Amino acid sequence: MALEQDYWQTQTIPSLEAEFAHFGTYEIAGALALDLAEHIRSLGYHAQVHSPNDNSGAFIPLFVEAGLGQLGANGQLLSPHFGSRARLMLITTDAPVVHDEPVDYGINKFCEECQVCVVRCPARALLREKVWYRGVKKNKLVYDRCRPVMVTYEGCAVCMKVCPVQRYGMKPVMEHYIETSEILGKGTPNLEGYELRGKGYFGPGKLPHFTREEFEIPHGTKEEHLLQQFKEKLEKNGTTDAEEALEFANELKRIVEAGVSRTDE
Repeated sequence: MALEQDYWQTQTIPSLEAEFAHFGTYEIAGALALDLAEHIRSLGYHAQVHSPNDNSGAFIPLFVEAGLGQLGANGQLLSPHFGSRARLMLITTDAPVVHDEPVDYGINKFCEECQVCVVRCPARALLREKVWYRGVKKNKLVYDRCRPVMVTYEGCAVCMKVCPVQRYGMKPVMEHYIETSEILGKGTPNLEGYELRGKGYFGPGKLPHFTREEFEIPHGTKEEHLLQQFKEKLEKNGTTDAEEALEFANELKRIVEAGVSRTDE
């Protein structure tokens, strides 16, 4: 299931308004998926709804295989109907269904020529050259550069905003390319401009500067973080009292009993 995120709210990226559209679309998709799954069950089959957050499948490759779009250079599904504004939901079932086939909409070739999302990424997190990764040839995303900017600047999603197919629609973009051999909107503020809170506006050819500290993200387990905090407190104070030691032990016990979970997953 692929639902379109609101067009005008998407053009405000990065912003809280765009994030409302983002999560609001998933809220609608979730309700629709639950209704559809319930209908499938009423027919006597099993059905399970999966959101992109539960990591239950390779979402975009599955949608590509179903002919609902192609993988864009920005790492997102580019739908021929609404570009990268597609929000995805899966339903797995044992019901007998007819399988669709992948469709070549020309998006892969177009992305190789376009590259606007790659050069406009604030974090410089998209590789220019495609690589094979987990069975897919793609412009791989550098997680450690993307994630800090994404969580700091309202979900970022500049790579979604500056996609010409998203901005102008696939038909006008492809027709313009066929007629002129040029990418519609490329090099213009209308397509490439964006603003980052606290850093200002960045038009074509301009990118924000980040310090090394802004790219620091925590790694490791919760237990390791708790132990590190306890060690730093010991080094600072030279000792610890019984109450602090008991608090540390209880918190460690709680984390272990809840199950080991990584902070960077």
